Amino acid sequence: MRSVLRLKHNTCPLRSARKRKLEGFAPPRPLGRSMGGSRKDSGPSLIAALTLVTQLGLAVATPIVLCAVLGHYLDERLNAGGLVLALSILLGVASGIYSAFRLIGKVLPWKF
Repeated sequence: MRSVLRLKHNTCPLRSARKRKLEGFAPPRPLGRSMGGSRKDSGPSLIAALTLVTQLGLAVATPIVLCAVLGHYLDERLNAGGLVLALSILLGVASGIYSAFRLIGKVLPWKF
């Protein structure tokens, strides 16, 4: 006698796992009040928008400032005439842009 695991008709374990995973999924709410929306809905979305703006500002400004301070220190120690400072500021700007894109990518699902 062959022992074969039989599944119910049209059921696949992978499909049911996907369905269970997507059951709690809700599309993201818009940031701001929509036309005719109530004031009750604008509270959390306004806070979410301000939080995102604050995170973006810190994600961009922090690497630039840290790289500028480190570049100034190294420039003074090495007597490079501003070359190390300029390169470190460029590195900080690139790092800030990268971290901003990563943060926005978590909020807005982009498909490339």
